[in-house]
Amino acid sequence: MILRARHLPAALLLLAGCQSSPDASTPLTPVTLDRFRSLVGEGHLDLGPRSPTHASVPDLGDGMLMVRSGEYELLGATGHGTAAFDGAVIFDATTDAPPSAAGTGSFSLELEGARYESVDLSSIAAVLPEAGAAGETYLVIGGFELSTDASGREIGSALWAMVPVTDVAAGATITLDGERALAYFGTGPIDGESPELVAVTASGSLTFGDDVPPVLEVGASLSASLEGEFGRIDVTDPGPDPGPGPGITPTGLAAGDYTLTFAAASPEVYCDGALAGRESELASLGPAALGLVGGAVSAASPDARTISLSGAAIEASFAAPSIDVLWDDEASFFLGFSEHGGASVAGGTRVGSFVFLAPDDDASGRAAFVGAVFAADPAAPDAGQCQVGWEALIAR
Repeated sequence: MILRARHLPAALLLLAGCQSSPDASTPLTPVTLDRFRSLVGEGHLDLGPRSPTHASVPDLGDGMLMVRSGEYELLGATGHGTAAFDGAVIFDATTDAPPSAAGTGSFSLELEGARYESVDLSSIAAVLPEAGAAGETYLVIGGFELSTDASGREIGSALWAMVPVTDVAAGATITLDGERALAYFGTGPIDGESPELVAVTASGSLTFGDDVPPVLEVGASLSASLEGEFGRIDVTDPGPDPGPGPGITPTGLAAGDYTLTFAAASPEVYCDGALAGRESELASLGPAALGLVGGAVSAASPDARTISLSGAAIEASFAAPSIDVLWDDEASFFLGFSEHGGASVAGGTRVGSFVFLAPDDDASGRAAFVGAVFAADPAAPDAGQCQVGWEALIAR
């Protein structure tokens, strides 16, 4: 999942003073690619090697970050860090008003031979709508501390965690995977353009306390604890997007006849927005219940980044004679989507079918993930979706 953020000065991170409106021009894809990436991360489908020293910084607005968006390489050895945010008060990040109240907290981080710690954090939180590329709402929770060094400079230190709000619940533990959820630490003079040091989590977890309110509204408070391995990044220039990562080069399918088979009877299901909580209504379905069938497939690749699929199984599953499955540099897999209708399920209207393909073949064939998308309101794709898919294989 690739999320974008604007360049933000360190002082704004520390004060968390404002939040800009989401970029209305950002398209909302019919299938949120991060869901597939999460399946890959859970081992449901092997898409090849990914760099363990990589992190993406999401777009959480002009008040919460100190770095630009981009793909960052973690520099040097990682170090262990912990943090606690107690009674972090949710403030309105859509206005210029600073938080009127804060909870308490602490952190301790050892990185490259130096220790950074505080027992006097002011902990706050904010709910940021449509913060990610897929239109997700995020919760940012963390704390900051202002101090004065020996030369009289005012130094700010802050540690934030950012997670999709759909994952937030009392007692929940969320994996900080460096893509969909992560934490970062920064310290330096608050009047500087960039902090002297920023580190992000290479791995870790955020666990919420039992005090998470049923509604994350302004003025409410919640607590969380964090533990992870942090790596330093260079915030002066994120550099170009590295694309698919080391060792991943897409290859097309050799022209010819294949068979599409579904490798798993049970689907992977994700529902959000107005359809959140409807997963159980889809969990017992098989592919055929949604018109997704295996069988004969013909493949052709005009180039290494395009795979064209046709045949009886494709026409039945995608309501089209053929579908072009295109390489996505950011996601590091091939993606195809066919927009079409169908029966309503779990309160959602069928808006289409999707197929993801691995970058290249293995001994069995080309790994795939095939599924369907349902929308609470087809005219408003960000209002809520259910996505259901099955592992599959395209092989001779």
